[in-house]
Amino acid sequence: MKVIMKQLIVAALVLPLASFAETPFFTNETDLDSPRRSKLDAAKPDEVIRLDITGTGKPDIIERWRGGKRVRFFDEAGILKPDAAWGDTINGAMQVDIDGDGYYDGPADYNVKWHDSDSDGIPDIEVFNTNPKVGAEALFPTGVYFVTIDPENTGMLMDIDWNDMSIDWTRWDSPTNWRSNYHGNATFLKEHIPIWAVENPEYSWENPFLFFDPDGDGLSEVSLRVADERAFIGEGKNRVRFDGLIDEAWVSYDLDNNSGWGTTVSYDFTLNVKGEHGLAYDEDIHDYPGLKAPAWTKPFYRHPDWRQQTRFRYIKRDSAIPRIFSHPWEQAIMTFDEDGDSYRWERVELYYPGNPYIRSRKNPKSLIRHPQSDSLGDRAEWDADFSGKGKLYRAAWDGRIHLVGAESGAWLVDRGAKFYGGIHPNGRASKAEAEKLADVILYADTTGDGWINQITYDYDGDKKPERVDDLNALGVPVKGPLLDVTTMDWNALRLENAKAVNRSWGEAQRLFHAALRHGFADKEVIDLIKAPSVGEKYVNAFWIKEGILRKLLAAVPETQRSAIIKAHYLNDIPALTAQMEALASALTDP
Repeated sequence: MKVIMKQLIVAALVLPLASFAETPFFTNETDLDSPRRSKLDAAKPDEVIRLDITGTGKPDIIERWRGGKRVRFFDEAGILKPDAAWGDTINGAMQVDIDGDGYYDGPADYNVKWHDSDSDGIPDIEVFNTNPKVGAEALFPTGVYFVTIDPENTGMLMDIDWNDMSIDWTRWDSPTNWRSNYHGNATFLKEHIPIWAVENPEYSWENPFLFFDPDGDGLSEVSLRVADERAFIGEGKNRVRFDGLIDEAWVSYDLDNNSGWGTTVSYDFTLNVKGEHGLAYDEDIHDYPGLKAPAWTKPFYRHPDWRQQTRFRYIKRDSAIPRIFSHPWEQAIMTFDEDGDSYRWERVELYYPGNPYIRSRKNPKSLIRHPQSDSLGDRAEWDADFSGKGKLYRAAWDGRIHLVGAESGAWLVDRGAKFYGGIHPNGRASKAEAEKLADVILYADTTGDGWINQITYDYDGDKKPERVDDLNALGVPVKGPLLDVTTMDWNALRLENAKAVNRSWGEAQRLFHAALRHGFADKEVIDLIKAPSVGEKYVNAFWIKEGILRKLLAAVPETQRSAIIKAHYLNDIPALTAQMEALASALTDP
């Protein structure tokens, strides 16, 4: 067998390998002498084949069946015993014949390399590559190249189901537990094209995705996604080049720290920055020499060069967020998950500038045009010229975080989180797509000074606003304390949020008891008065105040509305209480 395998290797070295440059799409192999062809017999599900390529008397390759798939292991660390029946999944490599054609590294097949960099018996680096399916006219976006780095040795890398050998990077266990490692202090790099089609695989598209666990509970409270936009070279989408410039970045925060058992991810808002002149990261080099494959493995890959890849370039973790937000970008977007139903692993998906009344995701002018965005329930603000430098502020007039420099914004209200409808809802979020609008709240900076001063309320989404509140005209201060994510750590941001929410909750409680006493608390408001967590208090406090305000405004003549609205924004509970008392007295006078 050893002599036969050496002959196959020599043949493979002189025969041309299938190339994406030579064919318009990836094809099945047919060469019966190919080293990538399996010798496993489909009629023998318990068969194990051992191959000694290096002449050490121990198997370098083990082939066997697993989950109905042919699986080939490479013992790249030289640890297997002569009678081993399973490969090395710590420092070895694996190939899986997914399409069942009897050849490895063919259409739809995938390859994996593991490395245990700290020698603790748990792989902490994994490089995964899958090929396009038969019939793909281009390699993008049918393949995936995925590098996972797990410094905390959780064992959660790319999601491989060892029962059936299926793989997925968006698979979750009920209710909201992502199976791939998007937790703790993990890192991953990813591109939706096979690694062998990347001109320089030291770079990639999501480069990197960083997760941060500042409180050490094993879950991520902060994430940073960085994108170096790909450029296609040559004919078709069959080869990719990266320029080493970050074109766009997203930082996300779990403000109320409500992740835990059964809810591994719960980000509250995402801040996005982008621009034509990107941030260079080509000098941020990370070396992983343990990933390099032995020379003898080369014939067993259709495109073996990527198995020599040991270096990656991506922005360094410790300085990533300050570096990102110190760059002179061209625009910023903040999107806040107001209804609390975003459980995606990476961020609250953005609402992009557009018409809030357009419901179609396919319409380029719709806010919800991204397939991952919430169809109803989020609030976005847009700084089109980056005048606010990505800074945020807490506004006293509504207790919410806003984006400095935002010219406009919109909140598509979804009370009760009844709708989501974006892809990857992850079990808990509603799969229902909102077909019509409820409340639409619009924000505008009409003075150009970088601070929102006009809020428009459309109570039923009919494009006819019931209120247009100009804070400047009302005499309400529009500015608030700055929240600079480049200097503020997560814990400081969390504590600031909890303090602000509890303050707003106290105001709402005082207002409620006054409203209850004077007959301005209806069932809708009463149902909101119990809220134990910071997140629930945040949501309920707003709607307690807004619900009571709307009842008050409906009970007074037009001439009294401005004073009530001003008191509402100033959180002047005594003034609002006095107004309710006066109205109640007028109704009871004979």
